[in-house]
Amino acid sequence: MAKTRRSYTGASVSTTTSSAIAASGTTTFTVSAATNWPYGADPFYVVLSPGTASEEKVLVSRTNTGDTTLNISSDAVRGLDGTSAVSHDSGATVYPVFTAVDADEANELASMWEAKGDIVSHGASTFARLAVGSDDTVLIADASASSGLAWGQVGTANLATDAVTNAKIANGAVNAAELAANAVTEAKLDSAVVSKLLPAGTIAATIKSSADTGWLLLDGSTVASAETTYPALWAVVPVSWQSGSSLVLPNMANKMLFGQSTTTLGATGGANSKTIAEANLPTHTHTINHGHAHTITADQAAHSHTISVTVNSNTTLFVYNTENYNTTDYIATDTNIASYYSASDFGMAVANVSSHSHTASGSATSTDPTITVSGGVTNHSGSSGNGGFANSALDVTNAHLAVNFQIKAH
Repeated sequence: MAKTRRSYTGASVSTTTSSAIAASGTTTFTVSAATNWPYGADPFYVVLSPGTASEEKVLVSRTNTGDTTLNISSDAVRGLDGTSAVSHDSGATVYPVFTAVDADEANELASMWEAKGDIVSHGASTFARLAVGSDDTVLIADASASSGLAWGQVGTANLATDAVTNAKIANGAVNAAELAANAVTEAKLDSAVVSKLLPAGTIAATIKSSADTGWLLLDGSTVASAETTYPALWAVVPVSWQSGSSLVLPNMANKMLFGQSTTTLGATGGANSKTIAEANLPTHTHTINHGHAHTITADQAAHSHTISVTVNSNTTLFVYNTENYNTTDYIATDTNIASYYSASDFGMAVANVSSHSHTASGSATSTDPTITVSGGVTNHSGSSGNGGFANSALDVTNAHLAVNFQIKAH
């Protein structure tokens, strides 16, 4: 049977029964007196008709100190300690007794301790010994074990929410060696500890397309009722992000984080392209070489040529022969020859050029009427122009890895 605690007292007085007791089915019987007998919740053994053929040991209980009524819980507690359940007449001797069952259970319990650290518990019907566990393990209730107990480590599921706070942990008492793998999760940490590890307003990059739990993507969206939903974040964001009780998050698409200096915290700026203005170009020079030669060939009868070799600003170089024009013909300096003579007068194109000089060589004879004119620009002025540049904006985007930015909301 299961181990049951019994009650004992000293100097219990022997007495007699005041009523007969049947061999079975009796639930109560009375005695003449119960001086110094045990009473209360715990039962105790009595012996009926000791030293006779009808000797029987019964487990009974007595409610109060003055009661003479003894209670029998069931027939199962009759005929114990090697006796049998029998009937007893009124006047049978009865008194409390220490039985072999008491002594055996005491010895059984004492014998369970075999080694240092042994633990003994009460099993379903007998005592059970649990040897000491491994170092740094704790005692855990385990219904599947014979003792109802087992040694083990405390896992996450065995910790009550918020049961372990900073105040419950001695300085340096818990380190990595004392923690089972994955035993401590964010859910098991005090909210103040979590906030210190990652305070609200912390910005982090993520390769995910959606924000982690407790975070918000910086995608330009408006978060309604953020003042009450995310009070920790609301307290640190700039006023420019706030609109009533809503939070207007900046859009970090195509943007990078920029350390605050003279700009306002939380402000956006800059661009990914830039048009270079003329004022941004460094001072520099261009070299222009206009060196060239002119060859004028005339094939006609013997004649002579007059050559104007110095051309001033806005003056046209010209050649003419004495057959058509008097050698004394001339044009005043700086006069546009094209307006004085027509091209057909010379049999050649007439064009204005910038100021420069030419050196004439060769001779005109009846057999070699060729005149060669060569020379280089010596007094050229003017602008080279913009060279045909489109003046389009430069792409100044850095080489990069595209990510999403998220902000800690709690």
